[in-house]
Amino acid sequence: MKAIETITGRVSVLNRDDVDTDQIIPKQFLKRIERTGFGEFLFYDWAKEPGWDLPANPILVAGENFGCGSSREHAPWGLQDYGFRAIVAPSFADIFYSNCTKIGLLPIALAIYTPNILQITFLAKAIRASLSVLVLLVFYAPWFGTKTGALFSILGSLVATIAWFVMGNPFGIDNAYVALVVPLIIMGLSSMTERIRTGKHMPAAARSAPD
Repeated sequence: MKAIETITGRVSVLNRDDVDTDQIIPKQFLKRIERTGFGEFLFYDWAKEPGWDLPANPILVAGENFGCGSSREHAPWGLQDYGFRAIVAPSFADIFYSNCTKIGLLPIALAIYTPNILQITFLAKAIRASLSVLVLLVFYAPWFGTKTGALFSILGSLVATIAWFVMGNPFGIDNAYVALVVPLIIMGLSSMTERIRTGKHMPAAARSAPD
């Protein structure tokens, strides 16, 4: 068995939790003597379902507790024979994990699952968008706000965007919109406050002293 250095290629997704070894390779196919040839029977029952599509890419992304059930080695054999070289999941059954490592099929357990990674990536993009809005306002509309407003815009946008993300984007409003709107609101309020404080909002006649 060759040492694994790098695995690259497209990804297949099996969005199901608690996939057991009998679902991976049904028991009626366990009578084969050879270790090869199990790939054609992979997920045999599920493959009959309408819309089933699981390309034989190098990487398989699956749900939690993948490979639970019996200790049969045929499940890793089938996955490898099908074309998978690595399996990424939040967690694996211990025996299945061990059987994979014995044949060079790489199981990768992620503390943060793929959907969470994508969500965090989108959150980071939203925060960058917020900072971009702030930079544009500072350079191209310096009259719109103050230095204090800019500081509070950064802090407010970070807090509001992360809080909105943690709450699960209430009302179906994505946190990216929050990241864009919050600095505009804070900078606008800052500008209004500064104008009121300095009296710039008052008509020129009212501010001019009598002769």
